[in-house]
Amino acid sequence: MAFIDVSEISWHDAVLNAVSIVPSASGGASAAVDVFVEAYKTHESSSRMRLRLRCDNVKRAVVAVDFLSLLDNAGPGNIGNIYVKSGQSSGGEKLSTLWIYLVDGVLEVAASSVLVEVI
Repeated sequence: MAFIDVSEISWHDAVLNAVSIVPSASGGASAAVDVFVEAYKTHESSSRMRLRLRCDNVKRAVVAVDFLSLLDNAGPGNIGNIYVKSGQSSGGEKLSTLWIYLVDGVLEVAASSVLVEVI
């Protein structure tokens, strides 16, 4: 497994392939969210690399997607930008919020960690 920093990728024109949401098996108020994308490493790259954005101990997730726009823009890229904002929850625990801005949509995931894995 090779992990890279979210800031090392050129997210514009990336493609969203899948989102997986798995509630905690232990019955706690959390889940795991995996987001599978293809993105260019740099603006000069000629091909996209396959990545998994792994969100652990997820506290909340919000998804608003126009599926037709997502499909219509899959070739040129249906992602405008991705970034992670670090902060704290109201209870004081470390919380990272993943923001994925889509063509006509957004995905927001608040989790204890967000990792980018090359797959």
